[in-house]
Amino acid sequence: VVYSCCGGLSYRAWSEPMGIPISSTAGINGWQASLTGTAMAFVRAGQWSYLSRPDAVPQEFDVPGRLVRLGGRGDAFVQAGQTLLRLDILEQSSDSVLSVSVGQRLVDVQRTASGETLLLTIDEGGEHHLYGHHAASGERRHLTEVSRAAMFGRPFLLQSRVTRTGHLLFITPDARLRAARLDEEALTLGDPVEIQSSVLSFDVSEDGRLAYWLLPDEDGSWYEFD
Repeated sequence: VVYSCCGGLSYRAWSEPMGIPISSTAGINGWQASLTGTAMAFVRAGQWSYLSRPDAVPQEFDVPGRLVRLGGRGDAFVQAGQTLLRLDILEQSSDSVLSVSVGQRLVDVQRTASGETLLLTIDEGGEHHLYGHHAASGERRHLTEVSRAAMFGRPFLLQSRVTRTGHLLFITPDARLRAARLDEEALTLGDPVEIQSSVLSFDVSEDGRLAYWLLPDEDGSWYEFD
């Protein structure tokens, strides 16, 4: 588990009660971990840095836009205007993946079982609708409406994600965390199942462990859902 505490990041095993501070992350403004939790990136005073593991030496890298997803192999996906870029952090290079419609904000980049790139986007203004996109064909379909927490000064809070099991996890406008089977080819959702109410944000690991954070008027703790 990687989490922010006391102005920096700490990490611990699920079974351990105490975390170990990552000294190089003191004073950060935002961060993101890879799905495996081993690699992470953090921003401090506008400068992004990459850690391949918690005890590694940070490597600074430029993000020409907004970091969408940190990969686990020294790469990252960045939205620069209407363009999705794939950064090779270690080589300090980038290449364009595709173009995004005006007014769309990328929130996740995934690979389907067939190896195709799948994108999740939301509308920047008005109601907060979530869309699925096939990168190769450009096909786009509406999936559901989600929470607008990320639009109100909380850009690092996760509101939706596709898991390895093919489920879409998302937070509804009334703060309910739900899961629904996603048909990655047809871009359609099955019937959603509610997991928890009053949820502000969540995250899920590569092996399927889910952690969620309740709204501030609850007790403010993170909980595990295996």
